[in-house]
Amino acid sequence: MYDGVHVLPFFTPFDGDAAGFDLIDHTKVDPRLGSWDDVAELSKSHDIIVDAIVNHMSWESAQFQDVLKNGEKSEYYPMFLTVSSVFPNGATEEDLAGICRPRGESRKSRAPKSLTRRGRHIGRAASSCNMRTLR
Repeated sequence: MYDGVHVLPFFTPFDGDAAGFDLIDHTKVDPRLGSWDDVAELSKSHDIIVDAIVNHMSWESAQFQDVLKNGEKSEYYPMFLTVSSVFPNGATEEDLAGICRPRGESRKSRAPKSLTRRGRHIGRAASSCNMRTLR
């Protein structure tokens, strides 16, 4: 039995479209919840387990934006699954819908529906959720 504090996602934004799994920055506590100083203070009196969810991030993250800008030349490119690596024979809309579970509407309207660079299609934003895929 654990007698400490289990902290669920508290990074920015903790309440995003994917219920805290669409992190913009894994190094910052959402200021609406506190700060790293608050976490440090809590750790003085309680053991803490943090749900870091390091395998999820927002399309708004600096790393993903760098991949959109630099493509395969981005140092972050290997961090992301691509449609061609998951579906080597191509993906249908049904395939793509199967890997996304929509949760909210708050940021969907801000996401472009397709991503192009120099006329070449490099990704898409599924209309049913805030998901980015690279081709």
